[in-house]
Amino acid sequence: MKLSIEKALLHGIAAHREGRLEEAEQLYNAILMESPNHPDANHNLGVLKSTVGDRSTALPLFQAALSANPQVMQFWLSYLEALISEARFEEAKKLLEDAEGAGVSEEKILAFREKIPTLPEPLSRNTAKAPLLSKKRRDASNKKKKRKTQTSLTQPSQTQLKTLIGHYQANRLAEGRQLADTLVKSFPRHPFAFKLLGAILKRMGRLSDSLGPTLRCAELTPEDPTAHNNLGVIQKELGEFENAEASFRRALFIEPKLAETHNNLGNLYRELGRLNDSEDSYRQALVLNPDYAKTHNNLGLTLQDLGELDSAEASFRLAIGRNSEYAEAYNNLGITLHKMKRF
Repeated sequence: MKLSIEKALLHGIAAHREGRLEEAEQLYNAILMESPNHPDANHNLGVLKSTVGDRSTALPLFQAALSANPQVMQFWLSYLEALISEARFEEAKKLLEDAEGAGVSEEKILAFREKIPTLPEPLSRNTAKAPLLSKKRRDASNKKKKRKTQTSLTQPSQTQLKTLIGHYQANRLAEGRQLADTLVKSFPRHPFAFKLLGAILKRMGRLSDSLGPTLRCAELTPEDPTAHNNLGVIQKELGEFENAEASFRRALFIEPKLAETHNNLGNLYRELGRLNDSEDSYRQALVLNPDYAKTHNNLGLTLQDLGELDSAEASFRLAIGRNSEYAEAYNNLGITLHKMKRF
């Protein structure tokens, strides 16, 4: 391959999103020629095939993606959706059991179960089973009521959450930390309290301490891309570069349209000296948000490091055009012009 696998994947995602399906398919297939078990290429090609109605081809691709990386919740959801669309209900039922064990949310599990039709029994057997079916329905209803009753025992009140948010927004960090500590102890499976505790500790400058609650938030909400993005930011600042890249990648495969995460990935690559990858990530962020002044500035820094001073100048000017008070961009533009002997 002329492109690295990582670059080919980024280009494939961009082409896919922009509706250039033939180009995206070629890029995904090129990746799979080099790395047949690549989870993201298999999954994305499966999504593409499903989009054009070729679900029979999509199924083994989703299966390969899931086998390669069962930690990505979206892989479970895509495979389940394809099985049900193809009326392969028994396989879907079995996969639902596995998905439940893998941590897919109860809400998603129930939604998929509702999509699987129940085949009617022969009349004589239906009659015999009627009381049993009624009992099952009663049991399901009782469980639902029980879950509703237990909700107040498993999550903070709205008043507590509003107070916590108020502390954070008003920069009352000591009060916010105290309340967040109380909430995570009282409600150890409620992700928002962990999210705010991590954010408060980070704002207090206690970066190492912020990692634990931020990681816990991501574990409790495996399908929330923002949680993984936040985790990646802290991991990067702590120098855990491989973990940070994995967190950003997970966020993007849950939601590929997060310009902020593409920008963060670009920052990571620039710090690692992977300048071409950094440029690709910044450009992907700008495809999603052309008015993102911060990313124009960051791209200019990478282009400056690459020695592409004319392009760097253009990026800094674009950043300033979108934020006329962007002091850092003005400074970077001045440095670039000086290097070009135009200042």
